[in-house]
Amino acid sequence: MSQLPRYENYKDSGVQWLGEIPSHWKCLSIKRLTLVKRGASPRPIDNPEYFDDEGEYAWVRIADVTASDKYLLETTQRLSELGSSLSVKMQPDSIFLSIAGSVGKPIITKVKACIHDGFVYFPDWKESINFLYYIFASGQPYLGLGKLGTQLNLNTDTVGNIKIALPPSDEQEAIVDFLDKRLAQVDTLIAKQETLLEKLAEQRVALISHAVTKGLNPDVEMKESGVEWLGKVPKSWCIANLRYFISCNSGDALESSRILRDADEFNNIPVIGGNGLLGFTENSNYKKECIAVGRVGALCGNVHFINYESWINDNALLIKLISDKFNINYLVYLLRSRNLNELASKTAQPLLTGTQVKAEKVCIPLMKEQLEIVRYLDTNLQSLDRLLETVNKTIQTLREYRSTLITQVVTGKIDVRNLKLN
Repeated sequence: MSQLPRYENYKDSGVQWLGEIPSHWKCLSIKRLTLVKRGASPRPIDNPEYFDDEGEYAWVRIADVTASDKYLLETTQRLSELGSSLSVKMQPDSIFLSIAGSVGKPIITKVKACIHDGFVYFPDWKESINFLYYIFASGQPYLGLGKLGTQLNLNTDTVGNIKIALPPSDEQEAIVDFLDKRLAQVDTLIAKQETLLEKLAEQRVALISHAVTKGLNPDVEMKESGVEWLGKVPKSWCIANLRYFISCNSGDALESSRILRDADEFNNIPVIGGNGLLGFTENSNYKKECIAVGRVGALCGNVHFINYESWINDNALLIKLISDKFNINYLVYLLRSRNLNELASKTAQPLLTGTQVKAEKVCIPLMKEQLEIVRYLDTNLQSLDRLLETVNKTIQTLREYRSTLITQVVTGKIDVRNLKLN
């Protein structure tokens, strides 16, 4: 970005997030350019009279905005004539801003829509709505107002008091045109990397699944396991319930005040929850190798191999071997291939129990084969994991570039007026 052109003259805006801006740009509070008003909801919101699948106005929830990019094209619900009369109606090509949930996320609606009081809108905005969108999309105006994406709500006053740098109208349009085109290129690159990431992740899952359920010898005689997720397995392998080989119980509760984000001299024992490392504490509740499996929430069923002294908390199941028929590393790979999340209760708060895990039927190769499979997977997954790490870093770098580019352009650090994109 340092090679991109700058304006000739700058002035100090006196605003932290803006810094120096082109000398001919204005620095103004949003409230000097428009009123900032809040949406409204028909009450009670669960009254079916307020909804109609054929209604003229879409009903916008925070989830609809979170799931959208720059433009709102559709929602999951529509309001009846009565419902829309009790809300705030937005016409196509209007901009509004989330002030709760996904705090600070802007969106431009392309459909007739109604917004509730978790959004604010700008009824008197006469400048480019796309330029205002990119100002908010940078995330920088919220510096000092609370962390972007937290539950700390904005309001009409805090949004109205935000100071922005405002170029002439023709420059606003040039900026929007540049960002639309350049970000489309960046987003295409990100999408390609995300597709590659998905394929590599699928390849990783397939590699593990095939090795732990089919073995390494392609010519071995197979048999029906009688277990749907296993399919055919080598004829010499046994099939049995896990209960004969493991104990499986919930970990122990630990007060949040006893968990530190970073380790120190006294609190250096890892605390393991359902989704892995939570932080550090002073004491452990298990000192040997074990397996921790998430037991609560959308990510329950995640499998973690723990080979160090730790505290397994009550959001995880603690699995210990009680038989010498399994190598613990092989069992980790086997459980990961099972997708234990499928066993969880299908409720608002999914739950996986030790009883469910122990009832699972699994395949048991001879110990020699288990060790060979573990060595094979350890070796082959190393190169695959390096690729995954590289792709993840590339995606992160592209996203950081995207965010920085928006900020640099809407604050005038780059002069895009005469820039030509390939």
